[in-house]
Amino acid sequence: MDIGIKLKQLRNERGYTLEVLSELLNQNYPGELSFNKGLLSKWENRKTEPRLSSVRMLADFYGISIDELNPDYTSTQSTTKLADIQTDQSILAGEILKMGDNQTIKAIAALIKLEEPDLSTARNVIFALKKHDSS
Repeated sequence: MDIGIKLKQLRNERGYTLEVLSELLNQNYPGELSFNKGLLSKWENRKTEPRLSSVRMLADFYGISIDELNPDYTSTQSTTKLADIQTDQSILAGEILKMGDNQTIKAIAALIKLEEPDLSTARNVIFALKKHDSS
């Protein structure tokens, strides 16, 4: 079963609307991610996939394991993806540290504007800013 289908099933089983679910998630996980009905709808309708950090929060919220939430995603894949994410995060952190204060502020501001940036988007923003400011 696809994660989007499972998310919709869990929400419907509990009788939540997308709006109510987003409010509950924001109350339970303040400051983590700004959940909204549009984002949840995109996940349920398989237009986008939630990041691993969001999957963890959703599994915790519903009281199930990540594997139960997304049975098509094996633990091996999860571990590999997490290792890749941590490597990417380390690379990005290193690049941000090399930037001047002005570039760092621009990079953070650009990333904050994104609804749920993935690491490749973050990397592209940072490298584009570095290239633009160095020219």
